[in-house]
Amino acid sequence: MKKIIILLALIVGLQLVSAQLKVTKLVDNKENLKVGDEVTVLMRFQNPFGKELHIQIADKNIIGDNGYDIQCLEYTLPADNEIVLALAAIQPFRPGNFTLNKADIRYISPETGKEEHAYSEEITVEIKPGNPTQNSQGITTVYQCGGQSIKSTRYQTSSSQIKSNEQKNAARTAQDMLQEMQQKMADERMQQMQSLQNSQMMQDSSAVKQQIEEQARKHQQMQEQLERELEQNQALQDMKKQLEEQGYEEQSKDIRPQSNNTGDFQYGYKKPSGETAQISGSMRDGRMKELSKKTSEDEQNIMDALQNSSEFRNLNEELTRQGFNQTKLEYSNKGNLTQAKLTYQKGDETANISAELKNMTVTKVKLEREANKSYWLLVLIVLTICLAAFYLWKKKSKVNLASEMPQPAIHIDHTKEALKMLSEAESLFEHKHEKDAYGKLSEAVRYYCTHKFGEGKELNATETIRLLRHKNLSYGEVSECLSIAGLVEFAKYKPDRKDFERAVELARKVIK
Repeated sequence: MKKIIILLALIVGLQLVSAQLKVTKLVDNKENLKVGDEVTVLMRFQNPFGKELHIQIADKNIIGDNGYDIQCLEYTLPADNEIVLALAAIQPFRPGNFTLNKADIRYISPETGKEEHAYSEEITVEIKPGNPTQNSQGITTVYQCGGQSIKSTRYQTSSSQIKSNEQKNAARTAQDMLQEMQQKMADERMQQMQSLQNSQMMQDSSAVKQQIEEQARKHQQMQEQLERELEQNQALQDMKKQLEEQGYEEQSKDIRPQSNNTGDFQYGYKKPSGETAQISGSMRDGRMKELSKKTSEDEQNIMDALQNSSEFRNLNEELTRQGFNQTKLEYSNKGNLTQAKLTYQKGDETANISAELKNMTVTKVKLEREANKSYWLLVLIVLTICLAAFYLWKKKSKVNLASEMPQPAIHIDHTKEALKMLSEAESLFEHKHEKDAYGKLSEAVRYYCTHKFGEGKELNATETIRLLRHKNLSYGEVSECLSIAGLVEFAKYKPDRKDFERAVELARKVIK
């Protein structure tokens, strides 16, 4: 009976133990690792289910201040019974013994349909001293599950760097504290200055306010005094009375004083039916200088009178055809005489029709146009260009004309010039410059002959004799004179006064 119970228990126990995924963490070439080497972490999976298995890996491998933290990594194991998965290589940056955490593998068991976990064992890795590389060291966090992919790296520093950074941070902290204190003191000074400025501004504002109030009070006093002056003016009061008798009521009053008895004024009136009127003018030193009254009825009467004038109608129609629009009517009355001016506008062009009316009958009409500034500016530019072009053409014409006109021949008395040279030769001889004297004498003879019988081109003694021979002229005296001068010039003959006087005599005879 006991044997049967034990057998049944074994059968039930075997049924309760279902298949499970197994994972083993390995390190390739574990025994000979140095700083700077690449450490490859391997995971060996044993899949007992005979089918593909979707898993989620959570694993953390930090070796020598470098590595990765896999928070979640999805992978599908094939149906093979065993598979080895190589994770990213790690380069350690310092030697020592490092423990790699257990790997946590989550999956849904195909047999039970429940979530299961498979864990690897921790392993220890020894890293021996070596040569670190220049690559950046840090811990990379990986999350690639549920369609999300996140990867970030937090870079590490060595202990010496940490110490240096701590010192820098301490220095920076002290500097920041100093700057904070300085900034706080500066802010306090700024607040004090701002407070003083605000106080000063309040004082200034108060002073300005008092000044404005004083000016307003004085202006009010001048306005009241000028108004009293106006109320005492009989002409103004008569105009006011006329408007009141016509049914107008005072609606506005604008008095602009410059002093107690000087300023401008304007009174506005209106009838209950809507017609308007105004009285305006100016007073200087208590005397009325200008005073006028305008009413809607007056304006209508003036327009009616103008329309009755054929001359005005023609001018008005002409301006209308040209695109002008009437914009303003101004008029003044003096007894039974009225001066009216209608202003018309078209763009920047202005035209006026001035009219004189006597007893509301037009006696004179005149059209006045203000110059179109744009038009006259264009005319001025064109005129300037034309004048400049004409000036340049005229200047060029003068130059061409001067170059084309034959230059007048300059008359030179060759005989006189030659005799002048001969006198210079005599002067040189008197001052003991015998050689220069004979040279000047020779020049005088040659100059005379070449200009008298040749083309004025400078010739030497031989060319001068050849010229005279070619012209069939007597050249004996010229030849003798030039020969004596040539001998002296080239130091082949010692001159004396008698010979020089002979040469001068021959030269004068040739020239004359």
